[in-house]
Amino acid sequence: MKITDVNVQAIDVGQGFCWGNRRDMQVIGVLVTLHSDTGHVGHGLAWTADLPAASVISAINIGVKPHLLGGDPFNRHQLLAPVWRGFRVGTPLPAIGVVDVALWDLAGKACGRSVTEMLGRRHDRLKGCASAPPVASADECADMIKELMAAGFNAIKLHSCGDVNIDIVQRDSLHIGRAVNFAQILQSYHQFVL
Repeated sequence: MKITDVNVQAIDVGQGFCWGNRRDMQVIGVLVTLHSDTGHVGHGLAWTADLPAASVISAINIGVKPHLLGGDPFNRHQLLAPVWRGFRVGTPLPAIGVVDVALWDLAGKACGRSVTEMLGRRHDRLKGCASAPPVASADECADMIKELMAAGFNAIKLHSCGDVNIDIVQRDSLHIGRAVNFAQILQSYHQFVL
């Protein structure tokens, strides 16, 4: 199987999205569609966060697409190796990630298997992890964590607000018992990276 075409476009994922009940935003995604000589099509959709979608689209069209055309989607590592080298000099990470997702999707469709099956799915269900938006203070962080835990989340991904001093205070304000509980949850999945 060979990749015959790469289409990239911006997609309006949703107006009025409110991240963590704290950050209103317009969500523009980047949709990558890979076409193959066998007729299979793979898709990847990424949110570019604060990075303009146009910069990710341009990076894919200029810096990634030439490495994909004519390539075998089952050989992701070879196709993406030069793209990762480009990351060191400016290729945006969302451009690499969305193409990787599309390559997995294309290969999975060609095999008639889901991506989770191809990756060796071990569980049919996993607990969710809340992805919390950056906040401006430790108090706001503590309030947000309480709200998320009340909503049933035991795992919470906190994003840096960009101010090291605030980030340190937020980190220090977290209860160590919650961190231990989180580590115990991860241990049951044999995951030890925190």
